Amino acid sequence: MLKPSYIVSRNAQTPLAETAVDREAVMLRIDTGICYGLNKVGTAVWQQITGPVTVAEICTALLARYDIDAETCERQVQELLGELHAEGLISIAEH
Repeated sequence: MLKPSYIVSRNAQTPLAETAVDREAVMLRIDTGICYGLNKVGTAVWQQITGPVTVAEICTALLARYDIDAETCERQVQELLGELHAEGLISIAEH
């Protein structure tokens, strides 16, 4: 489980090409050929990770933008970040 203070950043070591299709992120991992697609909320999370950001900062931005309760937001953000981390797209560090 990720703590709110954990720092999230994009993995600069992962070669990635990305674009937007209907305002949703589509990414191609160049070294593996794997393509990823994020829905609108996933894209909002990805856009938050342009530089180092805490899990709490991501959740705060989403809570201000979407009608969602804090517990659900935190759980879903953690799930997405876990998936992105498992794919090598982001790095997570303790603060």
